[in-house]
Amino acid sequence: MVIFLSPHLDDAALSCGGLLHQLVQAGHEVVVASVCTADSPTRARLSPTALRIHDTEWRLGDAPYVARRAEDVRACAMLGVKAVHLDLPDAIYRHAADGAPYYLEDFMGGRVIPADFAEQGQRLRERFHALFTRLDLRNADQPPTVFSPLALGGHIDHVITRHSAEAVCAEWGLPLRYYEDFPYAEKDDALTNTEVRGKTAHVYALSKDDLNARINAILAYTSQLEAVFHVENHPDIPAAVAERVRRYVTHVGGERYWQATPAPLPTSPHTSA
Repeated sequence: MVIFLSPHLDDAALSCGGLLHQLVQAGHEVVVASVCTADSPTRARLSPTALRIHDTEWRLGDAPYVARRAEDVRACAMLGVKAVHLDLPDAIYRHAADGAPYYLEDFMGGRVIPADFAEQGQRLRERFHALFTRLDLRNADQPPTVFSPLALGGHIDHVITRHSAEAVCAEWGLPLRYYEDFPYAEKDDALTNTEVRGKTAHVYALSKDDLNARINAILAYTSQLEAVFHVENHPDIPAAVAERVRRYVTHVGGERYWQATPAPLPTSPHTSA
C-alpha cells in the first residue's frame, strides 16, 4: 500500500498525478488522504480573506466544500486511487478562541501561528493515527510507504501536514517520502530552501499515459484552476494548465521525490583499511 497525504483536495493530483497513475497500473493499492476537507463556516463567520476566496476565486456558493469534495472523488476515480477525507478545516477558516482569524492574506509563506500549529497539528496527528489503524498498516505484508508534501512555498496547511506526517510516521516506523508541491516548485529558488536539506532526490520517469493522467486529474478540479495557476484571463485555461504541467515535468525529467539521506555508519577505529 502507498499513502499520499494531501493538505488540500487537489495537492496530490497537482504534484504526484503521474506517479499515482503509474503505481495503480503496476497493481499497487494507493490511498490519497486529504486533510482540509471540512465544510466552511457560515458566511457570517467568514474572514474577509475567506469571503474574497469564496466570491472571486472558487465561486462555488456558500458551501464550496461540497463541490470541492466531489471534484476530488472524481479526480481520484480517474487515477484509480482511493480518496479519504480527513475533515479538518482549511487555514482560511481557522481562528483563535476570541473569533479572530489566525490568517488573513499571510497563509502562503507566512508565520505559522503557534496556537494553530498546536491545535491543528494535534487534530491531524489523531486523524493520521486513526487512518493508519483503519488501514491496518501494522499487519501489512510489506511496509507501506507514505508520501508527504515538502511544503515548498510555505503554505500553512502544507507545513502542518508535513510536520504531523513526520511525527506519526516516526511513531509507526513507516518510510516517509516527500513530494515537490506543484506549482510552488516551479520557482527557481524553491529547492534552495531548508525543506530539502539532508535529503536525496529520486526522479520517476513518466510515460505519456502517466503525464496525461496527471493533467486530466488536475483539470477535474475545475474550481481551483484559476486560483492555483493564475490563468483567469487565458482564452483556453485547460491548455494553459496542461502546458505548465508538461513544462515542469520536462524540466525535472519526470516527477521528483525526496527522502532523508541516511547518515553514514561510523568507521570503527579498529577496522583496517
